[in-house]
Amino acid sequence: MKPEEKIFRILLERHDIDPAAAVFVDDRVENVAVAERLGIRGVHFTGPAELSANLSRMGLL
Repeated sequence: MKPEEKIFRILLERHDIDPAAAVFVDDRVENVAVAERLGIRGVHFTGPAELSANLSRMGLL
């Protein structure tokens, strides 16, 4: 279960996801921190406008 690294590692491996190509969005900063430790870009969700701005800065919108 989140925020344990094991679940992130399982998902990355099972779906052959390059952590550097992934983005994890969550409203809990501790969950985002775990993802970031594994090389996943993390976004702390605080609202839709901020999420949109963050994803735009990443070139995803």
